[in-house]
Amino acid sequence: MRRPAGHPGDDGPETSKKIDEQAPLLSNERLAADADEPEPEDQDQDARHTLMRRVVVMAGLLMFLVAVGGGLAIPPMTAAMEGILCRQMHPEVARGTPPVRGVLDVFKDRVCKENDVQRYLALLRGWGATFDCVPGLLTAIPWGIVSDRWGRRPVLALGLLGLNLSIVWVYFVFYFFDVFPLWVVWFSSFFMLIGGSGTVLTAMIYTMLADVVPVAGRATVFFQLTALFLSGQMLAGPLAGTLMRYNLWISLSAALGLLVLSNVIALSLPETVGVHDHARAGYEELERVTSESDGSSTAGPDTDDAEPSLVYGIRQKACDGLTEVRDFVLGNKSASFLMVSLVFVILGKFVQEVLMQYATRRYEWDYAQAAFVLTVLSATSLVTLLALLPAAGWLCISYLDMSSLSKDIWLARISGIIQIMGCLIIALAGNGHVLFVGLVWFGLGSGLPALIRSLVNSMVEEHHIGIANTLVGFMETIGLMIAGPILAESLTLGSALGGVWVGLPFLVAAMLFSVATLIVWLFRLPGGSARRPTSSEP
Repeated sequence: MRRPAGHPGDDGPETSKKIDEQAPLLSNERLAADADEPEPEDQDQDARHTLMRRVVVMAGLLMFLVAVGGGLAIPPMTAAMEGILCRQMHPEVARGTPPVRGVLDVFKDRVCKENDVQRYLALLRGWGATFDCVPGLLTAIPWGIVSDRWGRRPVLALGLLGLNLSIVWVYFVFYFFDVFPLWVVWFSSFFMLIGGSGTVLTAMIYTMLADVVPVAGRATVFFQLTALFLSGQMLAGPLAGTLMRYNLWISLSAALGLLVLSNVIALSLPETVGVHDHARAGYEELERVTSESDGSSTAGPDTDDAEPSLVYGIRQKACDGLTEVRDFVLGNKSASFLMVSLVFVILGKFVQEVLMQYATRRYEWDYAQAAFVLTVLSATSLVTLLALLPAAGWLCISYLDMSSLSKDIWLARISGIIQIMGCLIIALAGNGHVLFVGLVWFGLGSGLPALIRSLVNSMVEEHHIGIANTLVGFMETIGLMIAGPILAESLTLGSALGGVWVGLPFLVAAMLFSVATLIVWLFRLPGGSARRPTSSEP
């Protein structure tokens, strides 16, 4: 193609020189246009800010819907299982109400609160919670690699799909309760292999936020997300109790509808995996140059420049992860010791799962009434996290001259003592009024896991924060796996003993919180971190 006349390459050197010397480099109009045109960096920052706002808002809405949907499902599912078991174990209770497929009865006969029914119900729910943890442990690393390769949004959507399918399976068993034994609901955990269950689901939401939110603002955003989740749980309790008075299927269908809607929102979320592509490309180039200078190669077996296969990537990631975990534990013994307390914190915190069954057994409430106890607990936890703990932290720093680490450790110790007292009050509560007092006390200590997590993150080097949070999640998952059978057995034993021993799960929880609190009390801060640095100190 011929270039237009006047182009320097079309004329001789003299003409080019004349043009260069006499003509302005840029016309006035071009200069004015360039002055008004935003810099590429400014455009990039504006785009990222818009992306951040969209992701934060949609992730918050997603967490809220998941909390409401899950909260709507738990009370009617527990009531449905109890009704089915009572019908099967005590046919006389269902006399006059022949088993009609799909009809879920809630029997108010006292025999449904007897040990045989309650023991099997506790067994179903306890081991069900344990099985739900297995997919997360088995698939967390593979799904993490997939999210780095193909994006966060597909993994998030698959996680919600697996959750929805698992709930649909439970509903299927409920509908055909005259065909399937009730323990078949345990197979619902199999569907959570799709997307990695709640463990990977939560990790993807926080990872997407970490992709777009600056480091300085992440703690605030994470805190707001937790508050939204608690708000959803607080709303779900009375809503489930109201809907259950009409029909269990209404509440169950509403829960599934909200979870399906959350899946649609997940598919609408913008992809965030490419936000740091430039930095990632530079890092990979640095790794390549370094490996070449060392004479090593990061390519997989039987490959030169080709990308390693997914199987090899998973294996390599697992080996690297185990090595990193070993190095972290050996190099951060204090932080690792503190993490052990999380196993017992989650063990004790899981006692919330048996609250409704405990309330219906001890106070002869129906499940619609018992659903409101979760609202009291969620409301207290919300106030504690949003107002009381921040205010207490400000007082510790402003008036007691504590450092951030010292403030967190003392608040964690006090929170542990408060939760021990809350569990004891609930266990010994002779009536519903005392139970609500115990729930408020228990909720006032709800910041304990977050405080321990904050301490762990504050103590490790910046490049180890990722592995520290991975280990924190691992400890919590182990705690959840152990908690189900332990508390289910304690509920069964307490129901068999009767009287005050019905509160045995909460006595066990108090002992578990005591172990966690003892670990926190024995923990010693690194030297020189108990006092806040003065302005003259570095």
